[in-house]
Amino acid sequence: MEPRQRIVDGENVVERGERAVQRLMTEQPLPTAIVCRNDLTGIGAIRALFRSGIRVPQGVSVVAADELPFAALCHPPLTTVQIPGERLGTLACKIL
Repeated sequence: MEPRQRIVDGENVVERGERAVQRLMTEQPLPTAIVCRNDLTGIGAIRALFRSGIRVPQGVSVVAADELPFAALCHPPLTTVQIPGERLGTLACKIL
């Protein structure tokens, strides 16, 4: 059986990230990983999972992109990656 991919819009704020994960959790099977477009929705995802009794990363892995300094303050710390915007823009211009 192939893994399902679901997309739920978290709209870039903590509360909307929480709601997005709550919607995901109404479907079966539960996801094994959640990829968030930014750290704010990632923090919301972790909060929603915690409130539902699901441990991160043991039950569901959460990763986001921004590498905001305060992402390490949530529990557990959010796994986050830096998107090098200036470098990507320079490369895009060179390619064009």
